[in-house]
Amino acid sequence: MLGQMWKVLPEEQKEVYKLRYQDEKEVFLAKKKAQLDSMTEAEKSQLKEEQELRKKRSAARIDRKLKKRLAKPVATDVNPFILFCKSKVLERGDAPISQYIKGVSEHWKRMPTEDKQPYIEKAKSNSILYQQKLSAWEHKMVIEGHSSLLRRSALRKLTRRRNVSKVTSPAKKSMKRKSGNISAATEDKTSAGKPTGKSAGKTAGVDKPASSADMERGTTNKLKDKKQNK
Repeated sequence: MLGQMWKVLPEEQKEVYKLRYQDEKEVFLAKKKAQLDSMTEAEKSQLKEEQELRKKRSAARIDRKLKKRLAKPVATDVNPFILFCKSKVLERGDAPISQYIKGVSEHWKRMPTEDKQPYIEKAKSNSILYQQKLSAWEHKMVIEGHSSLLRRSALRKLTRRRNVSKVTSPAKKSMKRKSGNISAATEDKTSAGKPTGKSAGKTAGVDKPASSADMERGTTNKLKDKKQNK
């Protein structure tokens, strides 16, 4: 609304506001400089730390809002004691919340391990499911350019995975090339060992055993030769 009002404001009136802004800015900077000049080094250092802390808190608020808008998974029911409280095994009645929580805590401590086990198993299952959802969400944030929202450990892990995949993919390609070269060389050796042309026929004639018909034919020819000689 104010932006629209500023757009329709005549230029001479805009100039009045611009001049007033410049005057107020100069007064503010002069006061700030005088304040800094009057401070000791320790006070300046403390002021700087406070400013850095305010910046971090502001950035954290922005991150929380952004995470909520980007639907970051939330860890729910990953604590067995919280699950036990939600089960309402013990009724609160009219007791104050602080007294009720204290009584539930004492009861939980006295419970045998076998009675706690169902809550422990359920919490463990919820934790595994949460970690899976969180990892998928963090991977998505890296792809969409929101790496600043990730935990440092998760960012390092994803970075290592991407680096490993970049290193292994050329290695796989080289292995494929090597296997292709080996198979081609094997085919060349196989083809080189095979006889061709006349040598193939000769080799086939030597290696192939004579059949019974061939043997009879040879015997008949020898007998004819003997008769002609006589």
